[in-house]
Amino acid sequence: MTYVERHSRGGKSRRVLVPVVHNMVFVRKDESQKAMLRLFGECTVPLYIIRREGTADCYEIPDTQMTEFRALCDPGFDGTVFMTGEEAEAKPGKPVRVVHGPFAGMTGKLHRIKNNFYFIKTLVGVGVMLRISRWYCQPIAE
Repeated sequence: MTYVERHSRGGKSRRVLVPVVHNMVFVRKDESQKAMLRLFGECTVPLYIIRREGTADCYEIPDTQMTEFRALCDPGFDGTVFMTGEEAEAKPGKPVRVVHGPFAGMTGKLHRIKNNFYFIKTLVGVGVMLRISRWYCQPIAE
């Protein structure tokens, strides 16, 4: 979830909590893949299941990636920018590992815009860019 400004007809604006990824549903895998597909087949809403490239298997997101995704999408951090995975990958930057703060242990790239540094991470097809001190990051070999 993230906060956005919404304007009413009266001209007043207010901050509203909205989903970052508005067109995806993440499902916890508790049953077999066949049972899940059968359940999805009964759904009356049209949906698209992301599958592994070249196979019929559903794409599974590891717990570590989902934990990172939830941490990066925390609405408590101001200035977080969300973009498509392609946009995030297109931004130049050096590969880094965050060594201090709430994102310690995460790897991504450090991107500089003017005199500000941003940590960019691409997860589940969504790019997340947030402002971070460059001193919190350690360069890693490519």
